[in-house]
Amino acid sequence: MVAAAVIFFSLFPCVVTAQGGEDASVSEEKKSQILASIVKGASEVKTLSSDFVQERRTSMLKEPLVATGRFFFESPERLRWEFLKPFSSGFSIDGERMRRWREKPEEWQPFDIGKEPALKATVGQIFAWARGDVSWIEKRYRMTVGSEEPLTIILVPRFPEERKYILHIALSFSPDLASIRSVEIRERHGDSTLIRFISPVINTPLPESLF
Repeated sequence: MVAAAVIFFSLFPCVVTAQGGEDASVSEEKKSQILASIVKGASEVKTLSSDFVQERRTSMLKEPLVATGRFFFESPERLRWEFLKPFSSGFSIDGERMRRWREKPEEWQPFDIGKEPALKATVGQIFAWARGDVSWIEKRYRMTVGSEEPLTIILVPRFPEERKYILHIALSFSPDLASIRSVEIRERHGDSTLIRFISPVINTPLPESLF
């Protein structure tokens, strides 16, 4: 998903596995520097909006399912996520209020995100990183640094409930660490979802009606 940024590391090994299969040595001092930069970037983000492309790969299909859409985030707990092509649907979250729609946003229905593990994991990441909620992330995920350029962080679920479905989540950050460029969710049975964010806009006022 998406979003602004913030992290945690200090409890993890200095040598971690990079996405390309090589070992990337990251010292504790370097980890602290990265953390400080991300925290600073997150503290400056109050709103964020972006177009996105989502690719869903499953074992049943040879080609990925590709969808495009847009999202809007407002700190600390407002999010609107909507698909525009090849279908129209979406959801919005405003604290405890959760709405979902198909075709027409005004014909929304309430929903329970707790019944959808992959969606819950992604939304939880967005809010936690945007708030800089290090304790939330540390309790739920084991983290490694996949690469430093671009900065990519791999999160492995700690809770058995999430481990049943999610193998890991990979977050790739923008060069200025102010936003997340992509989120990839690898599921335990081989399926995956990749979301790439395009032309993000930071700190532009968002209409109340979005949420």
